Amino acid sequence: MTSAKAAKLGARATAGAAIAHQTHIAEALLHAAKAANAQMLADKAQISPPDISLQRRDALLDGLESGAFVQVIRAGPAPPVGLVAISPSLVRLIASALSGAKPRENATPPSRIESALAELFAHKMLEHLGKKLTPSAGEDALAPQQNRRATQDSATLQSRLPDGSYAGFSLPFQLNTEDDDCLISIYFHLDFCNVLEGKSAAVQPARLGAEAQNWHRHMQNVALSAPIDARCIIDRFALPTRAVARLQRGDILPLPGLGLADISLELQHRSGTLAYGRGKLGASRRNKALQLHSLAEDTAPSTPRLSAPAKPNAD
Repeated sequence: MTSAKAAKLGARATAGAAIAHQTHIAEALLHAAKAANAQMLADKAQISPPDISLQRRDALLDGLESGAFVQVIRAGPAPPVGLVAISPSLVRLIASALSGAKPRENATPPSRIESALAELFAHKMLEHLGKKLTPSAGEDALAPQQNRRATQDSATLQSRLPDGSYAGFSLPFQLNTEDDDCLISIYFHLDFCNVLEGKSAAVQPARLGAEAQNWHRHMQNVALSAPIDARCIIDRFALPTRAVARLQRGDILPLPGLGLADISLELQHRSGTLAYGRGKLGASRRNKALQLHSLAEDTAPSTPRLSAPAKPNAD
């Protein structure tokens, strides 16, 4: 049994595993593959919905076929989020379809030119896939990591891919009716699956990976620790301009409100002032303090309401 057939059987055996946004990823992958097929292969390939599996990183790498085209996938500056693998037989068929040359024997490993042509197809597919799979934490769209070497051996891939579990999506491609081992497989780290913006489910912080949970808690603490400018307003009133011009040290300004028994607590907001509640002035632990006796039902930003102007003390 070839490793491609074994991968398909293993995928079917583990189908239905708990993978966040599984349906959304499978639909996006099928759409991306068909779009690349239409643009580059003139719809010559018959593409079936993907088989789904759940594998550990090392088992995934051990199962890759010798001679397969492998491309590591990134989503911004963070560590790689997965990889795409094209079986050797499909590499040769894609290269043949793009170049018009007769496909070589399956026993022959793909040449560097054949792998380069398969790489073009993989990049076009990732381009379409990136439009459908959007991370929710502001990360960049999916993009291939530049290959420094023509071939990606297991040790190199192991050093690049984060450890953990990966969701595998294997798309059967049929460009030749005589070959049933043609697969394009994409593997995503489960942490990446968890932070995707799914169309049918909201992302919950508790479902994130350990590193993402720590970052979420850190950012939450930063947000909750940010200072908000608060003011205790005893009263508001208006003064005529002529009265302001005559103000001198020692003048007394009467307050028409309830004074220290009715103080407004206001919070600064980027679009105005929030009248958050009301209270009375007192003391607590030898400090002046405000005891709230009511909270505003509507905390939408509003403009200050002015009382009737008071007549200043004329000396």
